[in-house]
Amino acid sequence: MLIVDDPRLAQILDMIGRMAALDFKEELPASKKNDVLDAIIVGLNMLSEELQSNMVEKSKLYHVNTKLEKFALTAAHDLKSPINSISGITSLIELSLKSQSKEETLQYVALLKSTTEKMKELVTGILDYSRHSPDDIELEVIDTNQVIQQIVRMDRIDLFAKLSIPQSLPVVQFNKSAMMQIFRNIFSNAIKYCDKQTCEITVKSIEKKDHHEIRIIDNGPGIAPENQKRIFELFNRAGTDADQDSQGIGLASVKSVLTSFNQKIWVESTPGHGSQFCFTLSK
Repeated sequence: MLIVDDPRLAQILDMIGRMAALDFKEELPASKKNDVLDAIIVGLNMLSEELQSNMVEKSKLYHVNTKLEKFALTAAHDLKSPINSISGITSLIELSLKSQSKEETLQYVALLKSTTEKMKELVTGILDYSRHSPDDIELEVIDTNQVIQQIVRMDRIDLFAKLSIPQSLPVVQFNKSAMMQIFRNIFSNAIKYCDKQTCEITVKSIEKKDHHEIRIIDNGPGIAPENQKRIFELFNRAGTDADQDSQGIGLASVKSVLTSFNQKIWVESTPGHGSQFCFTLSK
C-alpha cells in the first residue's frame, strides 16, 4: 500500500530534480518493502546510471572531435618547416647536379631522405595523438634534452637561431609527439617574430615541488600585456605586424596539448625585452 507521507517520496522527488540538473552522482537506497516506490527507486537508479554513462561517452566524443578539428589545422601548420627544408634541399641538389658534384649530390639526397622520414613520423604522431582522448594517450619516459636535439636536427634550428641550454633538462612521463609539438611551435614563433640580427633562444628548467617549470626565453620584440592571453587563442593574430601566413594555430595547439595533460602555460614579457614562454611538466 502506498503511503503518501512515505519519506521515500521526498527522496524520489529530490533525485528527479538532481537528474534534471544533470547530476547523476548519487543513487537512492531501496527498502525491503518491495512495493511501488521501491520499483520506482530501482528504475531511477538504473536510468541515472545509463544517463551518466551516455554523458561521459558524449563528453569524450566531443573532446575527440574538437581535438581532431584543431589538429587537422595544426598538421598543415607544423608540416611547413620540414616541407620548406625539402624544398631547399631540392634546390641544392639541382645546383649540385649542374656543377656535376656527385658526392655533394649524394649528401643532399641522404639529407632529403632523412627529412622526409622525419616528416612521416610527424604526420603519424599528429594523427595518432588527435585520434585519442587524454585517457588513451600513450605516456612514455622522455628525455627532454633528446627531444630538443631531434627538433634541432629536423628543423635545422641552428641555421636560424642561437639555441642555448645552460643546464640539463628533466626526464618526464609524457607523450613524445605532444612534446615535440610544444617545443617546435614555440621555437618557430621565436624565430618568425625575431626583430634582431640573431635570434637567441634559451631553454631553462626550474624544479618545483610537484612539477618542472620549463622556460623558453627569446630576445624578440616582446608581447604587449593586452595580447599575452590572446596569443593562445585559435586563429588569433597578436598585433597588426604579425606575419600574414600566421593563422594563430601554433600557440593555441600548444595550450590545447598542455591542458589535455592538466598542465599550464603562460607568457611573461615586456615589449622590447623579449618573451619567456613558461609551461609545467609533472614529475
